Amino acid sequence: MVAHADARLTFHGRCLVVRSVVADRRPVAHVVQRKSASPASAPIGE
Repeated sequence: MVAHADARLTFHGRCLVVRSVVADRRPVAHVVQRKSASPASAPIGE
């Protein structure tokens, strides 16, 4: 995966989002919003 210069979520950032969603049971939209990105940036199933 190659992130473009304006990408809010890099590979590491996506890993943090997944960890927050799975381990902390937080909604994807909430976690991604806190990262200042759109939900489309982190397409992981709920």
